[in-house]
Amino acid sequence: MLIGLQELGKSFGERVILHGITASVEKEDRIGIIGENGAGKTTLIRMLCGEYTPDEGEMNIGDNVTIGYLEQNAHLDPALDVYGEMRTVYAPAIQAMEKMHILDQKLAADPANEAFLAEHGRMSAIVDAMDAYNMDVEIRKVLNGMDFGPATYEKSVGVLSGGELTRLRLAKLLLQKPDVLILDEPTNHLDFATMEWLESYLKEYRGAVLVVSHDRYFLDSICNRIWEVEQGTLIAYKGNFSAYLPQKEMAVALQQKQHDADVAKAAVAEMVRQCPRPVFDGDEAEDPIEEGLLMRQGVIVRHLLLPGCTRDSKAVIKYLYETYGNQIYLSIMNQYTPLENVSAYPELNRKVTDEEYEEVVDYAIGLGVEQGFIQEGETAEESFIPAFDGEGV
Repeated sequence: MLIGLQELGKSFGERVILHGITASVEKEDRIGIIGENGAGKTTLIRMLCGEYTPDEGEMNIGDNVTIGYLEQNAHLDPALDVYGEMRTVYAPAIQAMEKMHILDQKLAADPANEAFLAEHGRMSAIVDAMDAYNMDVEIRKVLNGMDFGPATYEKSVGVLSGGELTRLRLAKLLLQKPDVLILDEPTNHLDFATMEWLESYLKEYRGAVLVVSHDRYFLDSICNRIWEVEQGTLIAYKGNFSAYLPQKEMAVALQQKQHDADVAKAAVAEMVRQCPRPVFDGDEAEDPIEEGLLMRQGVIVRHLLLPGCTRDSKAVIKYLYETYGNQIYLSIMNQYTPLENVSAYPELNRKVTDEEYEEVVDYAIGLGVEQGFIQEGETAEESFIPAFDGEGV
């Protein structure tokens, strides 16, 4: 793992920008970061780059992992030409090669000098690590790919247009080859041919790539994961942008289903609350909550009625089951049946739905219980059922 984020959060004053961000970046990842403007994408990137410090959570970066970020206003030296600006990427290696040249002369005069040999070895390691002997090949490859032909190599950086400066910044970052490459709208100012070259280059890139982009075709071409920043948090999806879309639709549908269920449950709870209070052996309970407590404390409930409540019995039973769990028995046609068993009697269901009630009754499935039952009715007298003593349960 190159980068690990655990419950990361960032605020500015009282405004919470991001919270609960948990994600990871692996070596082969090609991650597209999407979200509405102002959702927090830039804040997330700046935390990844170390420009912002998280206010909460943890961010772990692997040992010796380098992170490169394409900034739209990254500094370029106007006194250099295009090729010279690219060569600055290899500045440590160029200095090392110059020192090696001097050491070679000293070693020619004193070949057994251990200090000279050790220093020469250190300089050689720097050159090899940066593959500096091939730097001209790499520079030309990237410059040509970013639409800087040989005729532009000696062009002064100070006279480049805005689009050319953006392309040169990107070319320079690609040449640096960080372990984690972070690009913010990299396709801006690129023509079709240059964009195709960049797509191919990023597909073969040896490190991880994170891209903020609104270009869905670009995201489709290079990405194998999508991070969506929405409402201050992050949701990770597998696949490219096209693969993300149906996953997002499914997630939204599930959220809507849960929301509808919560709203329905709240509506039924209010409906039950507005019904006349349940009756226990002729005495009114304080409220439905006390009714539930009585059951939980093992009190034998002789009968439980909802007099005057002619609402949807399916919704009422479902609410009571979810509220009181396995403490409810239902009386249907003078049979005491735990809620979990209602669906096990097709004939009973048929009689209930076709003959006894005007509406279809579809009870939630759950565990059966102690004793007690429910029946809806217009009045307590009409709804009265002989006391249930628990026999046969």
